[in-house]
Amino acid sequence: MANKVQGVFKKKDRVAAKKTTSTKPNKWIKIQTPRGMKDILPEAMLYYDLVLKTAQNVLNYYGYQKIETPVLEKAELFIRSIGKESDIAHKEMYFVKNSEEQLVLRPEGTAPVARLYIENALFNLSQPVKLYYFLPFFRHEKPQAGRYRQFYQLGAEALGSDSPALDAQIILITSEILIELGLGKDIVFKLNSIGCQKCRHNYIKHLTKYYKQYSNKLCNDCRRRLKLNPLRLLDCKDEHCVVFKEGALIF
Repeated sequence: MANKVQGVFKKKDRVAAKKTTSTKPNKWIKIQTPRGMKDILPEAMLYYDLVLKTAQNVLNYYGYQKIETPVLEKAELFIRSIGKESDIAHKEMYFVKNSEEQLVLRPEGTAPVARLYIENALFNLSQPVKLYYFLPFFRHEKPQAGRYRQFYQLGAEALGSDSPALDAQIILITSEILIELGLGKDIVFKLNSIGCQKCRHNYIKHLTKYYKQYSNKLCNDCRRRLKLNPLRLLDCKDEHCVVFKEGALIF
């Protein structure tokens, strides 16, 4: 009897050992949101809705109409409009594998609105055409504090006129939205210019000369931009390059 019981225990021990040394993967895997993306919970959604409703009231008052563009667009739309050397086109777009077309998740709003304007012949309407959107955008960039790979953006575009009054109107609309949200008390707007088409070449010349003296201190991306598209140096968010930006905006 003792030998039989002892044999049973030995068999159980062998089964236990087999279970503990198993190399099978654990089927209980913790699934979370992808890096740089987040859920919007009901409490936060109340703020989203408040911002959108407030903005809609102001934008509608000034004659802007809401539109929506597809989440997927052809990559060429952004490469042609914002330049293949921009951060967005060079390293921040989410490409979607497709055998027929090179598609990307929408990284910004202006280029799609321009496409919508042309493709749907809105230039045949009374000009300017005033449009706005509140949409999710996608950037495959390194997540930073307060920045996400999927984010929502409110944007307004006035097309069909080059009147500077429309630029002033956009600034006024922005100010009024912030005031309506209770955020406009201490707001200061700072405007900058990279020059008109006639004087921009001279600005780029001075900008290039300015940055060349710091070329050995710039990040790898900015060294590339210095050769290909110096204006993109002003887009850099690297802490080693940001310190030089202030001096580049004063000449």
